[in-house]
Amino acid sequence: MLDFVIYGGVFVACAGVFLVVIYAVFYRDPVKGRLEKMSGIHGQKESAVGRFNYFLAEIMKYFGRVGQPKEKERIFDKRMALFKAGFRGKNATPIFFGAKTFLVLLFPIITWALISVFADLTNVRTMFYVIVAAGIGFYLPELWIRSKTKKRIEQIREGFPDVLDLLVVCTEAGQGMDAALDRVGREVEMTNAPLSEEFRLLNLEIRAGKSRKEALRNLADRTGLDDISSLVTLINQSEELGVSISQTLRVHSDSMRTKRQMRAEAMAGRIPVKLTIPLVLFIFPCIFVVVVGPGVISIIRHLL
Repeated sequence: MLDFVIYGGVFVACAGVFLVVIYAVFYRDPVKGRLEKMSGIHGQKESAVGRFNYFLAEIMKYFGRVGQPKEKERIFDKRMALFKAGFRGKNATPIFFGAKTFLVLLFPIITWALISVFADLTNVRTMFYVIVAAGIGFYLPELWIRSKTKKRIEQIREGFPDVLDLLVVCTEAGQGMDAALDRVGREVEMTNAPLSEEFRLLNLEIRAGKSRKEALRNLADRTGLDDISSLVTLINQSEELGVSISQTLRVHSDSMRTKRQMRAEAMAGRIPVKLTIPLVLFIFPCIFVVVVGPGVISIIRHLL
């Protein structure tokens, strides 16, 4: 009985810590996030939630110092991956490695506690499940970062044709290219935050002294989208050849909308193939039981 109470207490404590970490790290109130962007980050630090997040970040940074790799190449690659996912703070990399280290320690403890309380397994099988839990804790942050990166890139891809239309309007209204990029970045802040952030960083690089050509190339490298890479190439070639920027943007915008329509048609065309497995596994058996079932029951009754 005492062992059950001890294991149960360990499990409840670990589960509570895990849920708190997941809630604090992954949950973001969109309304509060927008208000914090408008008012600055100082108001967040003064709140209880801000202090808790700061405390949690310090703990994750401590774990990050323990679990961070020594190779600078791996750290740089992970920093770039976090950058593409939208995590661009100076503490993003140590917090990420700290979360991996924390989950690698937490998941095996929870697994061992559950097996000790609810199952009677051999030491070899227990060790196997503990190792599997550690592997899940190690790869879970990686999968989450990949999911965030994919979602962010998809948001940028979907909103890019609309941004091109705004750029066309601004350039045809007489604004310069730099002013148009700055205006468009501010206009789409509420509708497409990832794209607005990319344009804001683009404008900051231009103001810091980089050439527009280099800043646009960095934008294409950060997003990794072929649409943006082709736009950067078109803008640079238009400036070199003296072609109208607005006309170039209009043609490219029409091309982007055509590509988006083709992607939607391709996704619609794959729907019947994706429905095959649910039809075969779930719907057809039900129809078979409804249609054939009464006849089978009648045959069994007559035979018996």
